[in-house]
Amino acid sequence: MKRVLRQPHQGRSGFVALALFLLAYTASMALVIAPQQVKAAMDAPWTWAFE
Repeated sequence: MKRVLRQPHQGRSGFVALALFLLAYTASMALVIAPQQVKAAMDAPWTWAFE
């Protein structure tokens, strides 16, 4: 976990680790707050492609 929360001033790898952490955090919060909307958004490309 310490590696994921590396300070951004440690170079490019720090920014990448921070961006990955924020992406994972945002995705997990979306699943917690609005699971039905997330499922609908994930199913949308499949229903559009096979219509």
